[in-house]
Amino acid sequence: LLSFYGVPAEKGELAGFDSAFLAAIRSLHTLRESERPLVEPRRIELKRVRYGENLEQRARSATLEHHGEEQLRLLNDYDPQGEPPAGTLLKTVK
Repeated sequence: LLSFYGVPAEKGELAGFDSAFLAAIRSLHTLRESERPLVEPRRIELKRVRYGENLEQRARSATLEHHGEEQLRLLNDYDPQGEPPAGTLLKTVK
């Protein structure tokens, strides 16, 4: 078992954060029905590559926010230059 304890350099240094910490605690609540769609997990889907389609195009339709093409390449084990042939099953993120 490994434990870590943080201690301020000066006594009372953390007291200034008490109100912010308590405000964060008080802001927690049970999800409202309107908030439920916001917490849906991303899912991996299998899609067949169409003729003429490449990973850059497929990344635009995936729900990847940053570096989508690079993420799809990693997910599908394609090097930076390779493209999947038509008919290949490709893992995408929805």
